[in-house]
Formats: sequence, C-alpha cells, structure tokens
Amino acid sequence: MVNSKPLIGVFGLLPKWQSFLFGLMSLACSLSLTFIGRTASKFSVSLLWANLAIQRTFGQLICFLPIIGIMALMIISKLRKANLLIRLGSRAALANYLLISLLKLTAIVTGLIVGIWLATFAVVGSFTLTMASVAAIINLVMNTLTACFTYTLAAIVIMLLVRSAAIGILISLGGVISIYVLQLDPFLSLITPSLTLSDVMWPIDVVKQLLLLIAVAETLRIVLNVIRLPAEV
Repeated sequence: MVNSKPLIGVFGLLPKWQSFLFGLMSLACSLSLTFIGRTASKFSVSLLWANLAIQRTFGQLICFLPIIGIMALMIISKLRKANLLIRLGSRAALANYLLISLLKLTAIVTGLIVGIWLATFAVVGSFTLTMASVAAIINLVMNTLTACFTYTLAAIVIMLLVRSAAIGILISLGGVISIYVLQLDPFLSLITPSLTLSDVMWPIDVVKQLLLLIAVAETLRIVLNVIRLPAEV
C-alpha cells in the first residue's frame, strides 16, 4: 500500500519555480478577467453586468488555458517526485491523491479570481446585495471551479493514457481551444453556463455543474482501473 500521507501538501515535493509560476499565472488570470470587466465599464453598473462582460470566448480562454497547463504539469511532476507511478500499491490511493491535489489547486485559483473580482467591484462599483448579484457571484465561482477542475482532470487523464506529459498537454489544450472557438454549446452550457438579465434557472445550472464534477472524478477512477500501471509520463 502506498503511504499517501506525505502527498497531501499541495506544493510539497515541487520545484520552487513551479509554485512561483502557478501563483504568477493565477494572479495574471485574475487580473486579466477583472481588467476585461473593468474596461467594459460594467463594474460601475452591477455584478451581473460585470459577469456578463467576461462571458466571451477570449476572456474565458485567457483564464483557463494557462491554469490548465500549469496545474496538470504540477500534479504530474509531483507524482514523479513521489515515485507513485512506479511503486503504486493502490489505484484508489492514486485517484484520491489526484483529486485532492486538483481540488486544492482549483480552490486557490477560484478564491484568488473571486477575491480580486469582488475587491475591484467594491472599489469602483456600487454594491447592492440582490438576487442578481448573488447569482453573478455563484456563477463566477462555479464556472471557474468547474472549468479548471474538468479541463485539468481531462489533461491528466490524457497524459496517463498517452504516457506523455507534452503530448497530453497539447491534446487537452487543443481540445479546450476547439470547444471555445467552435462554440460547442452543449459543452459550454454545461461547463461554463452564461447568465442572462432575466435568468431564474441558474440554480439548475449549479446542480448540473456539481453532477459534472462528480462524473469526471468517477471517470478518472475508471481510467485508472483499466490502464496499465506503472504509467511513466
């Protein structure tokens, strides 16, 4: 059985440059999204209008592409350092480790994006707690959480399947770009649903996103049960 206790820390066993790059990219993505909303002059209107300002392909790609790449590489790098893929004693332990690490990294990114978003709005906007404002905040949290978790987990699974970190990253990022450029609505409406001015169905979107997170987590467990291990990447 693999001893997973030392693997719980998010940044343990990682080179300092990876941790620094993750923090820098998280900050850059947060500031980029906030800048898009600010330059569209939507922060002075309401949180809902500010949210609508970033629901464009360009804005979402700025956020997700760099974060997906660095988080996937960080987790794979940590697996190498821990020698898990070589002396694996439990596939369940590996799945749990991947999911816990990814959840922690995703929580850091989401917290930073939402924190800077709200701080900027508090400075330049006029905050009024309405149902639309609550919906906008929850939509921003869930869209960031679902997209980062789903796309990064897909990248990790592809890396394990093709047994190459470089090829896995290229395939996964190419897939994400294709989804947004081709405007594949079935995927976009599930992973990053957009709000509208009269949207009263957003709680249903939240439930769908939560179910999607559970589904992709189970997909990882299924993949680990069928691939040949150890899987050097």
